[in-house]
Amino acid sequence: LTTSDIGEFVTLSTNGKVLIPNNTFAAGNVFSVYNDTTGSVSINISTTTGYVAGTNTNRTGVALATRGVATILVINPSYCILSGNVS
Repeated sequence: LTTSDIGEFVTLSTNGKVLIPNNTFAAGNVFSVYNDTTGSVSINISTTTGYVAGTNTNRTGVALATRGVATILVINPSYCILSGNVS
């Protein structure tokens, strides 16, 4: 993800993956990622802290389910929350 993706959605195709970089985005920035494949794709998290909504385990990556959507909310430049079809 880059700053030009703020407020947008990114579509991933076969062998696609996304990296959420550390110290790049500001509090309140939001992104959506759509998996347009028949299998899961990776969302890699390089922020210092990254949680899946409703959990308390810091994650370095998640799988986005087939035809799934994930929303990423930036809490601060090194902290994000992911919600949606992720595991």
